[in-house]
Amino acid sequence: MPVTRYILDVATDEEVVITLDDGSRYEVAGDDTPTATLWYGSQKARIMPSRDKVFPVRLHNTSTDERVRARRIDPTQI
Repeated sequence: MPVTRYILDVATDEEVVITLDDGSRYEVAGDDTPTATLWYGSQKARIMPSRDKVFPVRLHNTSTDERVRARRIDPTQI
């Protein structure tokens, strides 16, 4: 079942990393970065499964109705 969270931050260094209000962080797939760089804090993102094996999560921005593929960043590797 999809979970909806608020976007806290969209960091755009070497890759796009989206931080959600529960502290989880997601790296966005390279070809989806142009879409994700336009997202900003306070928008809602629905976390859903993706069929992509490398980026197994799909973040659906319910404010803009846009979707990006992502993978959760392991907090022990930060």
